[in-house]
Amino acid sequence: MDKLDQKNLGPNGTKSLTFFMDSGDRDPTALAVESFFRINLAIIKSLYPEVEEREAIREELKDHFEILLFHPIGNSLYSCFRKWRTVSPKCPFDFLLKAVETEYDIYVRNNFNLHSMKDWKQGVDEPVREYNKRYRERLAELYPDFENMPYRRANEKSERTNSLRMEVVRNYIAGLKDELIYMMSVFNSSDKCLETVMINAESYENEWIEMKERIKEEENKREYYRHLSSSVDSHKGKDKLECHNCGKYGHFKRECNERLAECKFCTKRGHLIQFCYRRRSSLIGISKSDTPRKFVALVLARNCHVIDC
Repeated sequence: MDKLDQKNLGPNGTKSLTFFMDSGDRDPTALAVESFFRINLAIIKSLYPEVEEREAIREELKDHFEILLFHPIGNSLYSCFRKWRTVSPKCPFDFLLKAVETEYDIYVRNNFNLHSMKDWKQGVDEPVREYNKRYRERLAELYPDFENMPYRRANEKSERTNSLRMEVVRNYIAGLKDELIYMMSVFNSSDKCLETVMINAESYENEWIEMKERIKEEENKREYYRHLSSSVDSHKGKDKLECHNCGKYGHFKRECNERLAECKFCTKRGHLIQFCYRRRSSLIGISKSDTPRKFVALVLARNCHVIDC
């Protein structure tokens, strides 16, 4: 054990179970257990490559692994290790690790909780390809041998296997975006397995994106022609209009490219004198004030004419 003790002084020593677990988890996942045994056993075999060497210190190695497994306190893998060590005290070290790992895989398999998958939702801006990758990684952590059982279409026709496979598929589809959930119901349910459904989801997503792009393109075309039509209508009859800034026909003052004209009546800029509002107002006022005097003169003239007669 001197070699192992010296090895553990550096960063490349054996790792405790908590090193492979997420913070707050009480029991390790199947992936964490596999990593724990694979990495730690590789370190031990690098120091004690021969089976005879490991068997000579097997009790010390078992004690060492028991310490590595102790935290988190009360975890199921530690309980499994303690049970096997108690039942078979003279069990070879390598066989003990293999037996514990196998039994824990069975434990995880039997206690696999499909309801925990219901919160695995596709992100708003997450492509299906990324969602599939994340889903497979999470499934591999929770379920041992998922590639052979719930992922691909099972060759065996056992009711339990098919039920598990279909439940995984239903949870996966429920986590997709709404538009993809609607499209996923179009293929035969008897062919559904997670592998097939994931491939179909990517295909349907591409179709959905292409359809949205076509709709957007058609809307842009309609908007362009609508704008073009309204622009043509707005120019109808402009040849009869006279610009207040330059005096030319065919456009409005706001569309005039000439310099701003200066009115000779009010001295303001932006219109000619013939279009001056103040000038028109003053002319109207003068005409109104002259009307009564002209009327009185006309009456007097008529009266004089009558008297002369």
